Amino acid sequence: MKIGNAQVDFSYRYKILVKKTKGKKMKNLKTKSKTIVITFALMLSFAATLVTLPIVSAHDPAWEIPTWAYMSVAPSPVGVGQPVLVVMWINEYPRTAVGAYGDRWDNMYVDVTAPDGSKDTLGPFRSDPVGTSYTNYIPTQAGTYTFVFRFEGDTLTGDPEPPGGWKWFGGDVWLGDTYLPITSDPVTLTVQQDPIEEYEETPVPEDYWTRPIHGTNRNWWQVAGNWLGSALQVNGPTTNFGYGKAPESAHVMWTRQYWDGGIMDTRFGSIGYYSGLSYETFALVPPIIMNGRLYYNRP
Repeated sequence: MKIGNAQVDFSYRYKILVKKTKGKKMKNLKTKSKTIVITFALMLSFAATLVTLPIVSAHDPAWEIPTWAYMSVAPSPVGVGQPVLVVMWINEYPRTAVGAYGDRWDNMYVDVTAPDGSKDTLGPFRSDPVGTSYTNYIPTQAGTYTFVFRFEGDTLTGDPEPPGGWKWFGGDVWLGDTYLPITSDPVTLTVQQDPIEEYEETPVPEDYWTRPIHGTNRNWWQVAGNWLGSALQVNGPTTNFGYGKAPESAHVMWTRQYWDGGIMDTRFGSIGYYSGLSYETFALVPPIIMNGRLYYNRP
């Protein structure tokens, strides 16, 4: 190569550089090979050790977990002979509860002291999956009642076990843990001789109404029959369905709804339902209204 007026020969220097580089590459290759072999041997030894060790998912030793107890009694005041709702819960839910499977709190009691000093114990009660239970109580004396919720503690066993076992649900880490006993603060109920005015239900409509039926309209289940097809149709096109009676006037049976809730129909009485928007959304990404219609994505 010619640089300015000088002639430079790089070929000799290039040959020496290649020779040195090849030597270093061979040396590095041998070093890397040794490293790979040693690493692989260590991995095999670790794997063999893990195979011989027992698989323990729960806490070892098991935990003893403190709890706090709460309750409510309503309405107060109330009249003699009128029912009140007693609700009890602790701050912890059963950690293995998965739908119909797993633990529930089983040792839940309510100690009641009447105005004359006599005592009564309600229970035992079994909780729902989130650790809550309830019962009705009818006071028979005027005066002040005292209620105390008592949780006698419980140990998680995981029964009944869900299909596939706990390893698929993650609840196995809590198995064997004990939730310690606790009692709530006293809750008082004032009972008077005269009855309080009972809740006034919304009357069944006699004129135009639309769905969804609001959950406070509990008696409207009587007019909420749904036509489900010929298999459940007993008699006539509209007047008598398999469940309940339908409106006999001209009416729109249904339209597409964004979401639903409220009273269902005759089969379930005053029990309402909820479509679950707390847990799933309709993914309006992006929402758009054209010609009076709402378009949205459905996951």
